[in-house]
Amino acid sequence: MIDSIMADCIYAILCMAVGYLWNKLKYYDNKQKNTDEGLKALLKDRLISIYTDAKKQKYITFDQMDRADMIYKAYHGLGGNGTGTAIIAELREMPKGYD
Repeated sequence: MIDSIMADCIYAILCMAVGYLWNKLKYYDNKQKNTDEGLKALLKDRLISIYTDAKKQKYITFDQMDRADMIYKAYHGLGGNGTGTAIIAELREMPKGYD
């Protein structure tokens, strides 16, 4: 009888621990997804900014292109595509110049 009660208590404690750990895992997974989405938005914004500046000056500097490539690599690594891919393609086609 006592062994049965002890086994039930251990089972209940294990279930609570697994539930707690599962909820923590879901929380941190959700937090990571939100962080990735925020970072992706910031990288895309920075890429658009470089594009806007280059469009105004009618050429892209080598420094701007280097930064755009690094930003796009990180953006793409986070799963960003679409607009960012179109922007980097246009930047790569722009005439190169010096400031």
